[in-house]
Amino acid sequence: MIFKSQIVKAHWDNWCYYHDGVYYLYYLITEHSPGEGIGVATSRDGVHWEDHGWTIKASDKMVTYLGTGAVWQDPAFAQTKLFLCNYSEWRIEPESGKQTQNIFFAHSTDLIHWTKYGDDYIFRVDDRYYDKYGRWDCIYPMPRAEGGYWGTWTATARPGSPHQGTIGIGYSDNGLRWHAMDAPYVSPGVDESGAFWPFGDRIYAMFGHGGNMFGYVSETVAGPYTMQPFNGTLFAKGHTYFARFFPLPDGQVLVNHQSNSEWGWHIATLKRAIVDKHGVLRIEYWPGNDALKGAPIPVSPNKLTDDVTMMIEAQDFDRGLFIEGALDLSKTSEDRPSGFFIQPDKGQGHALKIFPDHRVEFGPMDPANRDWKPVLITDRSYPFGSTATYTLLVRRGMLELYLDGQLIECYCMQGVGGSGHVSVGVLGGKPEMGAWAMTV
Repeated sequence: MIFKSQIVKAHWDNWCYYHDGVYYLYYLITEHSPGEGIGVATSRDGVHWEDHGWTIKASDKMVTYLGTGAVWQDPAFAQTKLFLCNYSEWRIEPESGKQTQNIFFAHSTDLIHWTKYGDDYIFRVDDRYYDKYGRWDCIYPMPRAEGGYWGTWTATARPGSPHQGTIGIGYSDNGLRWHAMDAPYVSPGVDESGAFWPFGDRIYAMFGHGGNMFGYVSETVAGPYTMQPFNGTLFAKGHTYFARFFPLPDGQVLVNHQSNSEWGWHIATLKRAIVDKHGVLRIEYWPGNDALKGAPIPVSPNKLTDDVTMMIEAQDFDRGLFIEGALDLSKTSEDRPSGFFIQPDKGQGHALKIFPDHRVEFGPMDPANRDWKPVLITDRSYPFGSTATYTLLVRRGMLELYLDGQLIECYCMQGVGGSGHVSVGVLGGKPEMGAWAMTV
């Protein structure tokens, strides 16, 4: 929602690193394949970005795609001043003639310009535990108490292993030479590893499966990992994907991208990651996003139908809107839910409906509220009261909704491509509302 490179034609996976007051946003460049290289953008506030474009390009040995990675400091940073990153390439194995994916490394002193290490530093698939011709991609590091790093990455269990649907786990003393551990038990099974981090005395992870990002928890780095029983689906298939943690001085934040083919893939807003008193990993609004607020937009109620009251007249869809206020949920019913109605100037309107059990349904809707068929239903298992504060971000067909600071969903409207303006209404009354044009 807040960043799309104008230097490259398309990008996908993303990750961030913060150092000395600067945010570094890395993105997987996907102009012609699932990955040809890595780009980087920088920001002083985590909202407004300066794009630097290509920083790592695939080698001439790459045959399928270059895969994503992460950034960390050399454990001897005080002496070397080096930052390290990883990426992967699919290459042809000379012995078998088969394609195999392995992990490679690079170093930098400024986090923008990177120099590759030679093939002597390749982290090859450890076929004691993992499939030599399966996935082996995108190490995410976590500091280790005894020095160096723990790591998780996308990996495929070796044939016959009881731990199918697993992820890679290992460690490194120097951040550059990595050692794989036995594949952990992961239930239910997954396809990709996004990140993990210690919150309190447990390890919380974000793993991908079938296009969704799920929250997992373990007592130890080595597993087993099980999906958390509440708020298990962190990000929904088809609307956003591949979330990664990254630490800030005041807590853990994450970055994800939004999937919207009509405007291309965008980096979403940064979000805070917390574990609540019940031990549930939750995604919250990051206060730094207040920097999105630009010029105030007039709010003027205008009843459109029995179900919809328009609040904001047509605004620049390309620039985007930042909307916040409070909702009265005490009168919400199954027949008359609270929520919002978004109407671009081309294509069908879309609704975000909040029901008494606090599930939220998203989908296309005409103002008369006929033939409602939600395309996405979210239940955060969060105890909202009779009144809830909200933040609604609207830009280029992409929506983000927060209630009481909790991320409800990143949602992408379909069938609204080419729209230049958007109007915003509400369902179930006239709530408190303030609105601003976005500054991005």
